[in-house]
Amino acid sequence: MVGLAGGFSMGGVSDTDADAFQAALNRHATTAFLTVKAFAGHLDEQSSVVLFSSDRAIDPVGGTLAYDVGKGAVRTLAESLDVELDARVNAIAPFLIDVPGNREAMPDADFSEWTAPEAIVDEVVHLLSNEGVRGQIVQLTGSQSEVVA
Repeated sequence: MVGLAGGFSMGGVSDTDADAFQAALNRHATTAFLTVKAFAGHLDEQSSVVLFSSDRAIDPVGGTLAYDVGKGAVRTLAESLDVELDARVNAIAPFLIDVPGNREAMPDADFSEWTAPEAIVDEVVHLLSNEGVRGQIVQLTGSQSEVVA
């Protein structure tokens, strides 16, 4: 299994061994779970949590199975925690993030649909400050956002 910038692991079901699959779940879902678990006792109805999923959790593509499933687990974690906790829990699901490392790893890609870091910051601030938004998965592409859940 080959890694790429941004945490993508290349490989489909026949190319992904159990260790690589478990590593992706640990990197994405387990770390998000353990972080929220550490603070769960301090969260109340005034609290807000934003988790980081990926557009691959909404629109998976071939060849990145472990990553897609790991980020899909984060999406489900956000939805489940929003039901369980008093806090508002949402997730953002950006497309490729337009940072130098990703551009270097994929120099021939079309950067026009990549997600600007500023768009991510704006959406996180919106989700943290908007008391009416909860249990949402917000897909980000470029500077556009779309609620998918």
